[in-house]
Amino acid sequence: MRKSLITVVFGVLVTGCSQSEAPKEISDYNSHKNQQVIIVHGLARSASSMEEMSERVEEHGYQVCVVDYPTVGRELDYTLHKSGLQIDECVYQFDRELSQASGSKIHFVGHSLGGLVIRDYLAKKPAMTYSQHLGEVVFLGTPNHGS
Repeated sequence: MRKSLITVVFGVLVTGCSQSEAPKEISDYNSHKNQQVIIVHGLARSASSMEEMSERVEEHGYQVCVVDYPTVGRELDYTLHKSGLQIDECVYQFDRELSQASGSKIHFVGHSLGGLVIRDYLAKKPAMTYSQHLGEVVFLGTPNHGS
């Protein structure tokens, strides 16, 4: 399962705007229907900048929620507060029936600042951090040790 999500995200990055499509095995995608991927954009971006990635992840059968929060001209505390509220909303919207199913997971993908936002969110939510429903957390270009 871990390799599956990482493979999907890596595949999206490698193929970029490529139009070639590999044959889809529907049975493989059904195994992801009780999993959600929360995608968080980076500095000076918006949810629309993560559109292609979200579409590709969704094509693999995951439920997808893209967080859209202010990054420019705002205080850090405000940005973290607003992004945290939106992540909470994504988690809340995750289909409750599916979230109770065996093997359900909530995964996070953060680009650049989005990874730092996810780290802050999880640090403030120990119930999520230590939940059996927390899946993989993937950082793409996140300055974990400063820029």
